[in-house]
Amino acid sequence: MASHSSERLSPQAETSLTTGTGLQLRLRPASAAHKCVLTSFFENVTPEDLRFRFLSAVQHVGHDPILAMLRSDKQTGT
Repeated sequence: MASHSSERLSPQAETSLTTGTGLQLRLRPASAAHKCVLTSFFENVTPEDLRFRFLSAVQHVGHDPILAMLRSDKQTGT
């Protein structure tokens, strides 16, 4: 799998998840290095997908919401 970031995460930062259908996923935290990838993703989803993801009539995901998505819980104090 190709990496979009040159930064290395500790093995503890990555976790595995198995869905109810048995699909196995590897999860890792997003970082500031993923900002361009996340921006591109949201520029290419349908209006219906945005509505599903945000439970509102969001038409565009701007700079500030993307930065908020990239902040870790440690940075926000939650």
